[in-house]
Amino acid sequence: MKKKLNPIRIFLDLTKAYDILNHKVLLSKLHYYGIRGVANFWFESYLSHRKQCVEINNTDKGIRISTTKEIKHGGPQGSILGPILFSLYINDLSLNITGTKIVLFADDTNILVTDGNINNLRYKLNNVMTDLQTWFTLNNLIVNTEKTLRVSFHTLQNKKYVTPQVTFAGRDIPYNSETKFLGIYLNENMKCNNHIKYLNSELNTSYCMISTLKNITSLHVLRTMYFACFHAHLR
Repeated sequence: MKKKLNPIRIFLDLTKAYDILNHKVLLSKLHYYGIRGVANFWFESYLSHRKQCVEINNTDKGIRISTTKEIKHGGPQGSILGPILFSLYINDLSLNITGTKIVLFADDTNILVTDGNINNLRYKLNNVMTDLQTWFTLNNLIVNTEKTLRVSFHTLQNKKYVTPQVTFAGRDIPYNSETKFLGIYLNENMKCNNHIKYLNSELNTSYCMISTLKNITSLHVLRTMYFACFHAHLR
């Protein structure tokens, strides 16, 4: 912002990212990263021939279970390997998109495009979004354009900040003055007021819980609750 480069950040939202991973694409990328031979076959076995069904517990009609079907996409839900495999799957995104800075954290992805000239900025944004659409299509991932948003970061004194139109797959990306990313509220003016309010509320809730427990539980349990519910937010 000090260099007047008009920073525009796009926060991408992926639809059911973990559920639609293409197994063949994933195994190919693992091979590229050096996981080959027996190790690659192990991952293929780990992902293949998994089945699932849907169970509905209706008190009037009893339990209903759907037919079992094989899962041909995605990884096992709740597994330790799930986030790791997804990170490896999306890791090459930054290698295929130029003219931007990309932040990847599991399925939380955002890109930053900057330029001092508004026309050059529009040109960069158009190229980046086109490249992104191509990459996501080739990798069988779906971007939810309704939840994806753009933010133009600027100082509070800057009344002439730019908010160029951004499109993805023919749809406009909505503008928002604030968003939550990795647990932190980011404001277009880089102010922390709303995040402080959020943090204050979380800490008050944790404090009340610990105060209630202090007379009915051990110091060891209280210490565990402090680090899990209070200290974690401070960190």
